[in-house]
Amino acid sequence: MNMALKMDTKMQKKDDKKRNKTKLCQDLGKTLGEIYGYSDFYSERNSNWTRAIPSNRELVRMYNLDREDYIYRYDFLDSFREYFEIGYREGFEKANLEPKKYPINKV
Repeated sequence: MNMALKMDTKMQKKDDKKRNKTKLCQDLGKTLGEIYGYSDFYSERNSNWTRAIPSNRELVRMYNLDREDYIYRYDFLDSFREYFEIGYREGFEKANLEPKKYPINKV
């Protein structure tokens, strides 16, 4: 295998790894946002994703971002916030539109 092809393959693997990390960050943000959206709705709070999202310090601690380089940490937090908002809004809206469930008492 020639040197240019080896370098290209190595760069592609690095890009795939970065893409996977970014996708994981987006999934984490969206999922946590959706959980918090449901929780706020059922706790009878108004929809407010900016109040619900953990602080950057909490996120760094939750996901061990202090062990990552600054660029990755910045990108993670930025992307996490974006997808947390999406998930939060979806979760709150789904909870609001779900049919109400009432217990059926046996006679």
